[in-house]
Amino acid sequence: MTTIPNFSGTKRRWVLGLISVGHFFSHFVMLALPPLFLLVKPELNISYAALGGIVSAFAATTAMGQIPAGVLVDRFGGRFILIGGMAIMSVCLLLSGFSKGYWEL
Repeated sequence: MTTIPNFSGTKRRWVLGLISVGHFFSHFVMLALPPLFLLVKPELNISYAALGGIVSAFAATTAMGQIPAGVLVDRFGGRFILIGGMAIMSVCLLLSGFSKGYWEL
């Protein structure tokens, strides 16, 4: 069983702020993608239903990663997992900008 450290008020606010920024970044990326569909749809010549499939796949992979991420946080600590998750999401978003087709996206 893990123990909860007794942080001071300032440190608690700092930790809460970092977690909140990571959580905001996750939701921002998920919600910033659909407005871009107005530009992506004619470029890739696909339907909005196909673009909705991309959002669904993104949400499904996020959901599947929740439990393993929680286990890793318990084992290694939240700092590295939060930074690593944000880095992976940033790299994936960057690479999606270079995709030339639906299946690459």
